[in-house]
Amino acid sequence: MSYCVMDIGGTFIKYADMDVDGKILSQDKIKTPLTSFDEFWSVMDRLIKKEHEGIAVSFPGPVDAQRGIVIEGGSLRYMKQFAFVEEMQKRYGIPCSLENDARCAALAEVWQGNLKDIAIGMVVVFGTGIGSSLTINGEVFKGAHNFSGEISCLITKDIDTLGWGASFHHDAGVPFLLKKVKDAKQLKEDIDGKALFTMLENQDENAWRIFKEYCGELAKQFYNMQCMFDPQRICIGGGISLQPLFISELKKAMDEFWARIPVNVPKPEIMPCKFHNDSNLLGSLYNFLHKK
Repeated sequence: MSYCVMDIGGTFIKYADMDVDGKILSQDKIKTPLTSFDEFWSVMDRLIKKEHEGIAVSFPGPVDAQRGIVIEGGSLRYMKQFAFVEEMQKRYGIPCSLENDARCAALAEVWQGNLKDIAIGMVVVFGTGIGSSLTINGEVFKGAHNFSGEISCLITKDIDTLGWGASFHHDAGVPFLLKKVKDAKQLKEDIDGKALFTMLENQDENAWRIFKEYCGELAKQFYNMQCMFDPQRICIGGGISLQPLFISELKKAMDEFWARIPVNVPKPEIMPCKFHNDSNLLGSLYNFLHKK
């Protein structure tokens, strides 16, 4: 008995066959279809098998998990207001579940990870954009309109001047960090996260300057989130969470920012998600197994 579990991201769909205990039986990734439903269904037809007991999906943007609807498509703009679960079940005849990616990461950490037995915790997931989820006594807080945790939408600069470029999405999404380094070094080719951390290990001045600015902006917004929600612990998810240097520099930036605050604001514990880049997969399965 296995489940088809998918973590749909803005760049790749990570997919796995998993058993009921969350063990990954096989795993791979494929480029995310960003342009049309025809392209999307072509990918789904390759991944979903009739032998699967269910389809568990993590999605990068606001969803109504109860009704199985994508509210905003994010990078998959064609999916706005799409009845995802209904259409998947109609096409494949298999039960399906849907949840936001950061909430899936939080469910994984509450189920088997670093938020287990934490009364108030948060997960912040870095990818094409940035998402978060607040957990209270083991339950994910979704808000009145299923929009809680959409920190990509925070406005951190002058919106009249920059438009949507004033959003936290443009400060915190990993591709924007990589582009800033590429532009600063006047590189012709795009760089990936591995190349960035190699530059940092080699003490590249441009890379370090931009990376420190990036961590400083994160520290400021983590402070704001602490003032609003007061979590005991914040777990960092996404591929970048695999980099110990990122976790250590984020902690350092937070120490420096907190030192400038004239009032005693508690500082949360920071650690990577236990399941790192697989948190969304595990939490998506948990959501499927416990859906009502």
